[in-house]
Amino acid sequence: PTRVVARPAANPGTPQDVARLPLIGKMAIGRQLLVLVGLLTVLGGAAAYVAFNDNRTATYGTIYLSGAGELRMLSQRIGKAIQTALQGSAPAFRELQDARERYTQTLNLLAIGGQAAGVTVPPTSEAVLPALSQLQSEWGKAERELQLVVSQQKSLVGLAAAVCSLNASNPTLLEMAEQLQTARVAASAPAREITSLGQLVAASQRLGRGVNALLGADAIDTEIGAVIAEDAKQFGVLLAAIEESARATQADAPTLVLLGKLAPAYKEFQTAVDGVLANAKALADAKVAGKRVVQTSEALLAGSEKLLAGYQEELAGRATSFLVLGMLALMAALIVWLMVKAYTDDQRGQAIEARRINQANEEAILQLMDEMQNLADGDLTVNATVTEAVTGALADAVNLTIQELRGLVGQITDAEAMVTAATESAQETSRELLAATEKQAAQIRQARSEEHTSELQSRLHLVCRLLLE
Repeated sequence: PTRVVARPAANPGTPQDVARLPLIGKMAIGRQLLVLVGLLTVLGGAAAYVAFNDNRTATYGTIYLSGAGELRMLSQRIGKAIQTALQGSAPAFRELQDARERYTQTLNLLAIGGQAAGVTVPPTSEAVLPALSQLQSEWGKAERELQLVVSQQKSLVGLAAAVCSLNASNPTLLEMAEQLQTARVAASAPAREITSLGQLVAASQRLGRGVNALLGADAIDTEIGAVIAEDAKQFGVLLAAIEESARATQADAPTLVLLGKLAPAYKEFQTAVDGVLANAKALADAKVAGKRVVQTSEALLAGSEKLLAGYQEELAGRATSFLVLGMLALMAALIVWLMVKAYTDDQRGQAIEARRINQANEEAILQLMDEMQNLADGDLTVNATVTEAVTGALADAVNLTIQELRGLVGQITDAEAMVTAATESAQETSRELLAATEKQAAQIRQARSEEHTSELQSRLHLVCRLLLE
């Protein structure tokens, strides 16, 4: 029979040879995955918190930037509107008031926080607060001057209306004065009256220039007001003297008609002049305040630019949030990789353990087969090696069977020895019987006849052969 020879197999290694994760590598795979999932959850929570804060910062930053941009726009609008308002424009005052209110609201929102676009905005951070405080200081100065200008809205609008009225009535006065002068020269009026008419025309021209200078000046010039008042008074005196002279000389009807029209026009003009001069002090203060507001608007514009730059720089700090989110993402990816590695290592360890067990079983089976080969050759002295392997119980059963076989073979050997001894004893007895028979046959031959002895001997020989067989 062919002998089975156990061949040494390659060493499959042990599960301990597999690289394990540090710290938690000795835990069961379920526990390792639980720990890694916990870490991944913590990282996810941290990333969500950072993302939430970043989104909130971006929202606040956008509102801050929008507010600073609006302040910059409003500072320019205020600078333009104040100049038009000083000319007595009622729409400019409405625009100025609206810009003033919006500027105050936006500045308060940035300073103390509040609701904006459905979001509760906190106050400006400490990093940008110095720029905001400086802008608040400049706005406080401008606000006081604006208050003074707005308080004189009625006077400034009235001044503009009066000036318009004066500008409208002055050409009429001048035209009528010139017509009257022409008519009186044609009528050969006295030289004194003609001189007065010339002075009246000159006074009309000066009044027109003075009124326009009063409205267009950056400040109310008291000298211009005094000149206007003096010219208006002189116009009245000259008109009265001309009327008196015309009646004294019995002027013609056209002259009297012109004088009749000129007198009411002068009264209307005088009323407007009186209204302007009555508010000259307040108008002068408003003009000065308006000029300071124009100057302050430049500081407001510069302050808003600085504030806008501060908010932009603060918003640029979001790069730190992006960096943190990137690091958290990398850490999360690392944990996922560790989870995959832990699972792969566990599977590799199980595969190595399975190969080791299979190899051990194979070696045990080959060893048992080799030992059984000796039994197959008839060696009942062999004993199968009993181990902890899967063949241990089988080897124990085989040893028990061999032991029983050895006992059975011993009994067969003993029985064979007994049969041999009995056979040898029977053969000795047969030999003794044969010798006795032969001796008896010889005696019988002597006693009988030869023929009878011979027959008897043949029978005896037959009996002996039968016994031997």
